[in-house]
Amino acid sequence: MNYFTIPTDTDINTSALAKALADQFQIIIHEPDSNADIIATNYQRYLSEPEMDEPSFHKPLYDGDAFWVETPPSDRRHVVDFYEHFTHTWELLNAGKVTWTGRKLICINEDSITPYAMQQSIDIPDTAPNRRVILSIEFDARGDENSFESKWVMVDKDNKECYPNYSSPFNVMIIVENKTFRRSGGN
Repeated sequence: MNYFTIPTDTDINTSALAKALADQFQIIIHEPDSNADIIATNYQRYLSEPEMDEPSFHKPLYDGDAFWVETPPSDRRHVVDFYEHFTHTWELLNAGKVTWTGRKLICINEDSITPYAMQQSIDIPDTAPNRRVILSIEFDARGDENSFESKWVMVDKDNKECYPNYSSPFNVMIIVENKTFRRSGGN
């Protein structure tokens, strides 16, 4: 159990461990860019709250609600020049049993990063289960050479987060480079 930072000098509660591993597996599947390690934390939680019947780290706001980001991770990363305008596109699948109505994606860290999303929220058209929706947003990279993560969450009509505790499924990585300076031989 040293692999999961769980003490080896006590008996292992296999039910709690299985739930914690299931939570970690959800992160691996739904958030491939995340390096979150929640096994030990969630194992402790399931030990202290044994009445919890199922893993809940990634429990959606609405029972039966689920999504899949069909945009590959490589297309969620943009390498752009100073002041370049570029478009990011999300391809989302309503993979659950709940129709998405009155939902939107909202940027939750617009004040803490330099690249600027031209809209801070994007309305999601009503989307039935097993249907896809394509959403796009334009960004202005501005002139700060660095790596940034524009953080987005899906909210319902009451601005409640639909997928709490998911760390990054809708986020956009932006690497801003001064390409002119680099082409001229600068470091």
